[in-house]
Amino acid sequence: MTVTPVPPTPPLVPPTPMITPVPPIIPPTGTAALTPGVAPTPLPTETPTATPTSAPTNTPTRTPSPTATPTSEPTSTPTETLVKVSMSAEVHCNLYGPAGILASRNPQTGFHAVVQSEDAAQVVVESPSGEIVVLPPFGDVFGWERRFLGSSQGLPQAGGTYTFTALDADGAPIPGAVASDVYLGGYEPESPANAQAEVVEAGILVSWDPSPVIPGGFDPSGSPPLGSYLIHLYREEVGSMYGWTQAGRPLLETSHLIPFSRQDFAHGDRGLALEEMEDGVYYLSLTAFSVAPEGTIGQGKECMTTDPTENLWIIIEGGQVRVEAP
Repeated sequence: MTVTPVPPTPPLVPPTPMITPVPPIIPPTGTAALTPGVAPTPLPTETPTATPTSAPTNTPTRTPSPTATPTSEPTSTPTETLVKVSMSAEVHCNLYGPAGILASRNPQTGFHAVVQSEDAAQVVVESPSGEIVVLPPFGDVFGWERRFLGSSQGLPQAGGTYTFTALDADGAPIPGAVASDVYLGGYEPESPANAQAEVVEAGILVSWDPSPVIPGGFDPSGSPPLGSYLIHLYREEVGSMYGWTQAGRPLLETSHLIPFSRQDFAHGDRGLALEEMEDGVYYLSLTAFSVAPEGTIGQGKECMTTDPTENLWIIIEGGQVRVEAP
């Protein structure tokens, strides 16, 4: 039989009051633990110690930059840049008849716009009174593309702003294709008078009396020249056949040669030479243009005047040309 040794009994300790063990209460930081029968004493603030299982690894802390957070990085989208469309616009008065009271010269408000955009299908004009005028595309022998012309009855409103907006084929405004002009008033020239024409070896030589000078607005022979003339040959059933345009050089003189041959065309000649025209009756008209004075709110052409009673007939038959008065 095996005997298990029994450890010796420790010496007795004087008895102490028995206290039922209570789980320790962990006070908030800065508060002493309460022990029954013992006055509380303040405890020093404990510094938390790292728990081995939750201690972070010794890696440097990195402050994320805005670009380092994929969720906060805005998506880059292309921004549409508005391209300014080149566009010019003019509002001016049109007068028909000899010198006299404006109301007796069949006054009209003329509109002219040039838009450098292939998308332009029409131009709408808003007048100072709110009236809307639609300008259709206009093509003639001058060869200017994207031109828009139109008119309305009565003189333009002096001092009022006319706003031109180009539209595409769907009637939507073309971004950036907006222009405006102001009619000043008071710069209406008289029509060219005493028109004469004669057939010469090189063509038809046309001459006329100069229109009176308007200071600041019409003085083609001045320095610098202000305003100009326009010569125009057309057939009623066809339209414009020949003209001297302002695009080449303003017509400042009071005479001009309409060439027989295209090889004699100058820089401002547009349309057909006389030898290229079919037999028929052609009408020759003369126009005077005034301009808005420099430094004013107006721009470009201010008024154009012509007198139909001064028109001449150019008759072509069998290659022969002659001039007649109506």
